[in-house]
Amino acid sequence: MNGYWMGYPTSKPKWFYRQGHSLEPDHSKGLWAIAAGCSGAVFKRAEKVLEQFGVLKNQAFTHPLFREVTLKKMSSEQRRDMARRVLAHLERSEPIQAVRFVRDAALPALQAYALYCKAINAETDEVRLGHLKAEAFECAPRKQRFGLAMEAARVLVEADMPKAARLAEIAHALKPNDLEVVSLHARILVRQGEAKRGKALLEGLPRSGNWWLKWSEVLIAADELASAWEVCQGQPGLSGRLPVLAQAALIQYLFLQGKRNEAEEWLSQLDAQINLTLDEAFIVKSLWVTFFVVVDRLQELDRAAQVAYALVEDLPDHVALKRKAIGRRAVNLTWLNRYAEADQFFKKHIQLSLEAGQILQAAVSQVGLGSNCIDQGLYEQAEKELLAARATLERYQSWFHWTQCERFLVQLYCIWQPLHGSFLALNHAESAIKTAQQAKHRSFTISALNWATRSEILFGQLERAQTRNAELHDYVRETEEHYFWQWNQALILERRGDIQTALELMQAVVVARENVGSSEVSLLRLEVIRVSQDAKAARLALDDFQHTGNAPGVTLCLRYFPALNDSDVTQPSKITLQINVLGTLQIIRNDHEIPVRGAKRKLLLALLLEAQLAGQPEAKTNDLCDALYPTATNEEAKAATQQLVFQLRGQLDTDII
Repeated sequence: MNGYWMGYPTSKPKWFYRQGHSLEPDHSKGLWAIAAGCSGAVFKRAEKVLEQFGVLKNQAFTHPLFREVTLKKMSSEQRRDMARRVLAHLERSEPIQAVRFVRDAALPALQAYALYCKAINAETDEVRLGHLKAEAFECAPRKQRFGLAMEAARVLVEADMPKAARLAEIAHALKPNDLEVVSLHARILVRQGEAKRGKALLEGLPRSGNWWLKWSEVLIAADELASAWEVCQGQPGLSGRLPVLAQAALIQYLFLQGKRNEAEEWLSQLDAQINLTLDEAFIVKSLWVTFFVVVDRLQELDRAAQVAYALVEDLPDHVALKRKAIGRRAVNLTWLNRYAEADQFFKKHIQLSLEAGQILQAAVSQVGLGSNCIDQGLYEQAEKELLAARATLERYQSWFHWTQCERFLVQLYCIWQPLHGSFLALNHAESAIKTAQQAKHRSFTISALNWATRSEILFGQLERAQTRNAELHDYVRETEEHYFWQWNQALILERRGDIQTALELMQAVVVARENVGSSEVSLLRLEVIRVSQDAKAARLALDDFQHTGNAPGVTLCLRYFPALNDSDVTQPSKITLQINVLGTLQIIRNDHEIPVRGAKRKLLLALLLEAQLAGQPEAKTNDLCDALYPTATNEEAKAATQQLVFQLRGQLDTDII
């Protein structure tokens, strides 16, 4: 039993159970004795196995591992008799528990379906309800199969994407011209990275008002928000008919495009609706938080965040929604500079997501935790969290969050400035720019270009910095973000020796940001203090940063004015590298193990070590190409090898490779 059964993970590692994690409450203290009459020796052996996983005797029947370690050791006849014995005991009092034994009891299809219907009516958790309907689909009458497949697929899109895709495909086969099922199947394909195929399914149906509605939903699922907004503008009244989550995505798109008045009016109309479900109300309240972040109104942000979290804080039956609320609360607390509280919420959300099998959601929270570590000055911890999250997001092809992670890594290396930090920052900035531009995500592209320009300036590549800043200017001309370009221009002028002009431009930007009440004014003002070398103002700024808990401000202030502190914390960390080659290959940098994935990377590392041990000053590219890609052409092998070397340099260090 791998993956999920009835919404519960059944393939957790042994340590998960040894640490006392209980997937269900104990409802069946007497069941063991009732069924033990079937085969005492089998159950005694099963009890011993279950105890190794930390499963108590009276929990065995309600634990997902029960079927795995007990029923598999029985003959088919024993298994059927035992399952029917348990079913007879549970059918009326615990239908949700009873359906676990339907297959083993070999019940007739109609009898099994009737039992599933009882369990469906008794279940309150939405995700487990989806799994129940997916199970019921297998034994349902023909007339009920389409409805069950559709309902289960809708619910399981977030919790179990492969199962949702299979159910949507079955429903599509049952009704190939049904707009609802085709659009659902298309959205799932888009979520799986097959946007072209998903859109092609919908394009094959005739156009109508409802077709444009579903087409907009598919575009939003594909993160083609600009195209979706164009469709809404061309179809009067369409935007108000979209699901609340789709409307929220477009409202957020308008925020990020600078159309704040239009976005605020739309959000107010949405918030005024009285027929919103709990999930929809939470989405709307959370969207207000996003709006207040964009317009930098922190007091209103805190109130809106508290309202959103209070909606679901004390609702034990809404597990998935509560988990989402915990993640949102963590992000909100970071915006309010309440880092310690945010840490606890991030870690709690990661734990709950992993327990629920939501690995992608855990990685997204890990990005937030890494960003929070940056704000606290915990740079090595931030790097560890962000690189781990980046690997997971890349594996799951979640490019939106992957780009966000890349931006935070750029920010980290620009502030931290470890050995070769500028090179690392530039590497991640290039990746972020490429992905953001391909996705046509304006705000991410602006942020990536801004940090790429800063990286080039730190790297001393002023001509390239000027080119990047010109690209940035094309995006921010005559917008509020225009100050990004002005600020970078001032930094370039300063590096070229035109201190007075740079200082005047910086001061103008600080005044403009103060007038709009920007929260980043203190850091901008610190740069003015650095350029003017005002030690007295630096001391006041340091006191203010320490009082408000602004860790990046403290780090930069002490770096610019080392005399303010006896210990020079501005020196970059010395990178030490250890490679263990006996047994499993291990690479340890600064006492932290670096995961090196992929056979080609490990082979490249082995070849480089072999050359080093042989006393060669360097490994020849042709030799590496022949060993790594013997069947490829020279051009292909050289390009692939250069990419591998580049990746290893980014992971380890440019001086090491």
